[in-house]
Order: sequence, then C-alpha cells, then structure tokens
Amino acid sequence: MLFRSPSWVMFHLLTGLVCFLFAVIYTAQITAFLGVFRLLPVILIGGLVLAVGVWLFFRWDEGGLLTELGDRAERATGQLRWLNWAGWVVSVGVFFLIVLLPLIRWPYSPISDVLHWDAGAYHFPKAIELFKSGTYWDLSIPFGEYPNGFESLLAFGLLLTNNEALFGSVHALIALLTFLSIWALGWRYTRLPGGVLAWMTLVMFLSGSVLIANNPWWIVVNQAFVIGKNDLFTAAVVLAALVFAPIGSRGQRMVYHLPGLAFCTSLILAIKPVGVYAVLPLWLPLLFRWGKLVWQRTNVRQTLLNVLFSALVTVPAALWIVRNLVVIHTLFPPGVWEYNEWSILNNLNNPYFYNYLPKLFLFVLGVTGGLVVLAIAGWLGGKAFWGRWLGLPSIAQALALLVLFFSFVITPQTAFYGSNQQPTQIGWRFGVALLSYLFVLLIGLAEPLIQRALDWMNHRGWLMLAGVVVMVAIGGGLFWQNRDLLKIYPGNDIVLRDQFREPVGVDGYFSAYDFVRRNIHNSVVQIENGLMYYVYGENFSNQPTKLHYPLGLETMVAQRDPQYYVTFCTNFWTYQAEECPAYLESSSFTERWELIYRDDYGRVYQRR
Repeated sequence: MLFRSPSWVMFHLLTGLVCFLFAVIYTAQITAFLGVFRLLPVILIGGLVLAVGVWLFFRWDEGGLLTELGDRAERATGQLRWLNWAGWVVSVGVFFLIVLLPLIRWPYSPISDVLHWDAGAYHFPKAIELFKSGTYWDLSIPFGEYPNGFESLLAFGLLLTNNEALFGSVHALIALLTFLSIWALGWRYTRLPGGVLAWMTLVMFLSGSVLIANNPWWIVVNQAFVIGKNDLFTAAVVLAALVFAPIGSRGQRMVYHLPGLAFCTSLILAIKPVGVYAVLPLWLPLLFRWGKLVWQRTNVRQTLLNVLFSALVTVPAALWIVRNLVVIHTLFPPGVWEYNEWSILNNLNNPYFYNYLPKLFLFVLGVTGGLVVLAIAGWLGGKAFWGRWLGLPSIAQALALLVLFFSFVITPQTAFYGSNQQPTQIGWRFGVALLSYLFVLLIGLAEPLIQRALDWMNHRGWLMLAGVVVMVAIGGGLFWQNRDLLKIYPGNDIVLRDQFREPVGVDGYFSAYDFVRRNIHNSVVQIENGLMYYVYGENFSNQPTKLHYPLGLETMVAQRDPQYYVTFCTNFWTYQAEECPAYLESSSFTERWELIYRDDYGRVYQRR
C-alpha cells in the first residue's frame, strides 16, 4: 500500500517525479527531432509515455528493489516515533516554505533577482527557440549543439502558458528531485528512521544559507536558487540513478530497479553529456550479468527483453548526437572542446592548480580517500573490528564514489574559468552529486553511533523530548534565517525584461533592451556583449542571433540575416559603463549600420 509509512510515500513521490520528468523530456526529444514540438503532440505522446512509464515502474520490478524496500517497516518504534514524526513535519514544512515556495513564486520572490549570464545567454533562448520553431535542428543559436533536456522542460512550460510563468515551478521540481534523491539514498543505505534522515537532509541542504566558510555543502542551496542553470538538475538525476542502481550497503544483496535506472539514464543523456561519466558505469554490473546469461544460454528471452527495453528508453534521448553528426559532422565543435582545458584532470601538471588549491578540495579528496580505504578494510575482513562503531561502505559504494569523483575532475571548467594561468577556481556547481553522495556515505559511516544514540533516547522519555525540541529548534532556526524568502516583490519581474535593475536609458527608455522591446518586432537582431534572452521582444517575436555559433563551425549552418544590431558598452560584473569598442566608429561598420538609439551603456543600430 502507498500509505504504509511516510517513508514509502516519500519514495513513491520520488518515483512519480522521475516518471513525470522522463515523460516530458523523452517526448520532447522525439518531437523536437521530428520538428513537431507542439502542444497537442507533446500532450498526447507525453501522456501516453507517462502512463506506460508509471505502469512499468511499479509493475515490473526487474532487479527486486521495490520488493526489498516495500518489505521494510517504518523503523521508528516506541517513543522514537515522536522524534521521527518531528523530523517529518519539520523537514517537509521548512523545505516547502523556504525552498519550493520561493522557487514557484519566481520572479516575484527574492531569489535570482538578477539572471545568471548563462541563463540569458543560451539556456532561456534555447527553450524559447524550441517553443517557437518546434524543432532543435537550428544550431546557429548559442550552444544549440548541446542536448536540451533542461531547456525542453522550460519549453514545455512555455507551451502551456505562452510565457515564463512556470519557469520557477520547473526549478522547484528540480530542487525537490535533489532533496528526495539524497534522502532516498540514505533510506536505502541505512536503517535509520525516515523522518530523522529527512531532517538530516534538510539541515545539509540549507546549511549553506547559514554557513559558507568551511562548509562542504554550501553549494547545494546555492544552486537550488539559481534560475536558468542545469547543473543541479544534472546532479539530481545522477543521484536518482544511484538510488535505482545495483549498489547497496555492505551485507545487502545486489538489488536494483531497471525501469528507474533506464529512465534516469535517458534523462542524463538529454540534459548534460558530462553526466554520462557518472551514470553509464552504473550499468556495468547489469551488462556483465546479461552477457553471462546470454553466454550460458540461461533466461535469454528475458535478458534480450531487458536490453531492448533499455535501448528503447535511452536511445531517443541521444538523438541530438545524430543531429550533430548530420549538421556539423562531429559531436561538438572545436570551440566547445577547448573548455576541457580548464578541467581539474587537464591541469594536474599545472603549478597554478597546486599553488592555490582550496582547502575544501583537499577535504573532499581526503574524505573520499578515507572512505575508499575503509571500504577496502571492511572487504579484507576489518568489519569485525570496525563494524561495532562504524558503518563501513561497501566496495560497490566506494567504486560509485570514485566514479563520481572522476566525473567531477574530468568536467570542463572545474579548475579554472577563462584561463589556467591564475589561482584555482574550483567549480563546485559541478560537484553537487559528489558532495551529496559523500554526505550519504558519512551518514552511513556514523549509522551505528546514531542508532545507539536513538536506542538510548528511546528508553528515556526526557531525552526523547529534548531531541524533539532540538530538532524543532534547528528547523525553526533555518526557517527564521531564511524567512525573507517568503516576501513577495512584484517589481522583481523586471528580471524577465531587462538585465539592468536601475534605469540607464534615455528618452524615457529603461535601457537599450527596453528600446528593442518597445520598437522592434518580428525582426532578426544581432546581439553582442549582452544577453540574447532580452532582445526577443514582446511575445518572443524577434529572432536574435550571434553569427558565431556553433563555435568554430559557424559557416556550416545557415545564419540569420540581422536587420538590427544591439551592443552594450558595459562591464556586467560591475554594471559600470566602459569605453565602447573602436569598430563601432569604423567606416566599414557605419556604412552598414545606422545608430538609432544610444545611452551610456548600450546602443541599437539599424541596417541601412
């Protein structure tokens, strides 16, 4: 039964969310490939995929994970139930009020009142282009060669509302997926009560709102409140894949859930290529097992059915690879591969990397190494000595941790940004999955001690009452620290229209963006040193362009012919005006373009 325990309800919420996200993004990949990403086809096909996906998820327990988890009773008995219920109430209530509600209310909440550059430069534009054209074959848009799983969620919201009203709700679903995946990993790996685990997850999730210095998990809530980026989505799907993967704690049999793992793999293929480094290795135990069964001619029909199902679920999510090979004859253009130069892996021989190595990275490296050593010690027979006090990781968990660490260090821009001849800038936004998995394994490591403390409290009413008070007090403190997130700011919707927060324009215009919005419609607009998102104009009628995408292969695709040219003489790190580039005054430029609007920060030109 669904309501057999709060933990079982939470797990079903996770599975339902995975099925929904899979249905939307899977459908978007197929319809965008065929050029029919429109409301009716998406609703019809997506509804069918969702119905079949949910039915398969709960009726086909290939791997036995649902059976094992379903057999578990709620682990809080006696007076411990009070502490467990306090954990549920505090974690659910605070997470909804402090995380989900502000995200749903965006842009009228205090979060992301200034749009991240990447969001305005290409994430939002990719969603708008998919919404307008119904296809993802136009690679002249910025980073159009990247997969668009995250952007297709935004585009689905545009199909439903014709505006950005659901953009915040999309990010609320992503934050919820992250929270549920971290909690579910803890619930699967340990025997701790679900409410206590939910409270621990909440404290970790929101710890960055209280303490950043020396806090390994400060980046989690930071990324949860960044609108228009897909890094947290990537991490959440990787963590969800780990929930369904054939990886368990020491002493547990190898169980998994094939539909769940396949759905998450499909999602990661459609969201971000680097996530493949973390998810594909999770299939190795299954591939080995299936290969062995086929070789032994045992249960061949069921094995081939598993392979066929996995292919049908995952291959359509990788259709963007076919598109890239057809259009630009390569997986990614040269300009994209250059970002790999700034990864940790590619800078292991760079003195700058070691001279300015952050302490947090050393902490993560040390904890990762320590957990791997403990896993090996337990495998070699050290559990009898350590097991009384520590929940030693299994070899499978240690390998999963190493895979996550490798996928982090190989990710572009994890060590530097812009140049590798400067102090190291660790890109922790790419490490949310690694840090979250470390948190889960550390909880598992401390499980025997935590369980002893809970058992001790369970026989002492006053201690249990004190535990409830502490749990509520810390949850209340997190709520109080972040209470301003509940405020509503009607004027914050300026983030949907302009990059500037204060007027910088002339003649009654807020800025050059405002001039474009009010005067230029149904036109092709070239935008330089500014955000493409803001020159779409009313009802997204304009067609922005950069003329240099795909990077290094721009001549291989049809480029839009601009009728207007918009540029900004602004340092967008400081929002201070700066000297405009000299080419704007050159005869070759002025002979082609006529200045029609100018302020201290931006200019708009019309083609002569």
